[in-house]
Amino acid sequence: MEPTAGGRLRDYPLGSLNAQREVMRMLDWWKRTQAMGQGGAPDKSFPVPTDVIKVKNVTGSDRDAGDVLELGDCAVDEASRSEPYFEGDTPSHSYGHSFCVLTRPIPAGGTDSASVSGWAVARVEIQNAADRFASIQLGSHVLKSASGGGDFKLLGPVTATGEQSVVVVFAGSNDEPVIGRMDGDLSAGGSANCVIWQRKADNTGWESSGQTVEVFDWLLPVGYIVSDGAKVVIKQVASLKRVWVVVNVQPCT
Repeated sequence: MEPTAGGRLRDYPLGSLNAQREVMRMLDWWKRTQAMGQGGAPDKSFPVPTDVIKVKNVTGSDRDAGDVLELGDCAVDEASRSEPYFEGDTPSHSYGHSFCVLTRPIPAGGTDSASVSGWAVARVEIQNAADRFASIQLGSHVLKSASGGGDFKLLGPVTATGEQSVVVVFAGSNDEPVIGRMDGDLSAGGSANCVIWQRKADNTGWESSGQTVEVFDWLLPVGYIVSDGAKVVIKQVASLKRVWVVVNVQPCT
């Protein structure tokens, strides 16, 4: 029998989100044990979870539930081929890497479960209560909210600013176009910074969100130059995580 299941459940208030998670984890464990014959192998028809993986905390410090880690080297159990283990470290890359959200605290050097898809409860630094997305912060284990897209979508209603635990969904690349203003000239084959804009709280116009992203001109005609201060429509390329491109240029208003 799984020795820590009951002890973990007793650690959480009855009815809390963590308590519900532990009940579901214990039920999943019970189902898996029932799918195994006496001394036999697991029933291959039982689905293997693909939204949770095992992560080893290599950040050098204890980590809390809701922390975000960058996934590194992977090792696979050759016997079962069903449960990979990844090294989880402090985020240090803007793109080209995957991330996870810890479901429970993990001490330095310890290994436990983490979410890599679907929903999770993550620590988020809320910049604006109207923000509906959150992105990775390099050098931090806390997400930062944004209005114009990001690595995660915020599900739960947010009513205040500051660090909070928020239900999020792994969004991958956001393919919804957003409005921005160029912060520098964008020439053919090059890149430049662009400030994402958002609607004002009273819906009387637009204002800067304070979020700056690097954009490219891959979808514009060859030789076209987008001038500093131009109002543009940008979006993220679905196949290239966190890479923004200009898809249209609009008259400045």
